[in-house]
Amino acid sequence: MKQLVKLLNQANPLKGYASELQSAMTQVALVCDLHEDGTNIFPAKKEVIESMANAIEKMCEVSDILSAIKDAFSEQNGGKLS
Repeated sequence: MKQLVKLLNQANPLKGYASELQSAMTQVALVCDLHEDGTNIFPAKKEVIESMANAIEKMCEVSDILSAIKDAFSEQNGGKLS
C-alpha cells in the first residue's frame, strides 16, 4: 500500500509536465527547417513533434487514471489515503 501511495503522489505533477512539454512542442514547431542555402537542418522535425504529442497524450491519460484510483482509495478510507 505504501508503494501505491508513493506512486500516486509521484503522479500528481504529470499534467504539469505534459503542459510544459506541450509548450516545448510549440517551440519545436516554430524552428526553421531549412538553412538559407536550402539544406534541411531538422529532417526529423515531424517525427519529434509526433513523439512529443504522443507523450503528452499518454501522460494525461496516466494522470487521469491514477487520479481516479487515488479518489477511489480515498473514498474507501474515509478521505485518507495512507
